[in-house]
Amino acid sequence: MIHNKLDDMYKERFDIESVKPYIIETLGKREKIHTLIDSTLEEQKRGIDLIGKTSDGKNIYIEVKIRHKLYDGGNDILLETWSKENQTIGWMGTPYRDGYCNSDYIVYVWKINNDPIFGYIFALNPLRSWWRKQNENAFKMKASQNIGYTTINRVVNIKQIPLDAITHSDIINKKSNNNIGNFDSVDEMFA
Repeated sequence: MIHNKLDDMYKERFDIESVKPYIIETLGKREKIHTLIDSTLEEQKRGIDLIGKTSDGKNIYIEVKIRHKLYDGGNDILLETWSKENQTIGWMGTPYRDGYCNSDYIVYVWKINNDPIFGYIFALNPLRSWWRKQNENAFKMKASQNIGYTTINRVVNIKQIPLDAITHSDIINKKSNNNIGNFDSVDEMFA
């Protein structure tokens, strides 16, 4: 399937609205975020989708990744290493070069049939620190064809990511906009 970047960006904006309550509920507790503001186009180019405003006036920068397909039953996530294959570094980057993302957190949510099913929140710095120590060739490559370019991702099993990089994991209940499960470990999430 070939992706149209403009269509994808529009859909992503719509999708982000549906997960804002989840972000407020989870990161709101951790970082005392009371309001989420949509980023500007310039901020989006730096890997920032939302700006969380805290009660003490601090800004928390958030990148949202919404997936509409489960890989390996939801155990795998995609880390974008190249936004444009061998030309533009992706949001995660490679083990040798940090990506373009300037966010504090990556919110990674699966939506199946337009319902948010479950998600993770990653602290970007510990995630990058772990990634720098990896051999990216040890991870399966997943190419996504876009109009005029190809995005390269690495498929990573969630259980390989250190728990200090996973700040939150939840099953999301869209009807109540609240989480219906809160897990202390990745193993518990998939038990």
